[in-house]
Amino acid sequence: MERDEDWVVFDPQIRGGEPIVRGSRISPYTLVMRLEHGESDEVLDDDLPHIPPEGREAVKRWVQQNPRQRPLIEPLPATDEPDPGA
Repeated sequence: MERDEDWVVFDPQIRGGEPIVRGSRISPYTLVMRLEHGESDEVLDDDLPHIPPEGREAVKRWVQQNPRQRPLIEPLPATDEPDPGA
């Protein structure tokens, strides 16, 4: 029986060692975001045929246990300056 962490690997040669779903270059956070946005099993099966439904569920559990430590995009600092392009 596979463990959830068997589905997420770290390879310094892929994405600088960031976590990826085994056998792919996709981030587990990206996969879970796609699931949360309602992508169907059919679309995911077409796009990621090497990640079966039980693998997707394992990745979801892994992400719940390993939340992202930093936001995807750093917020811009607030400013009181008017936008010069406005």
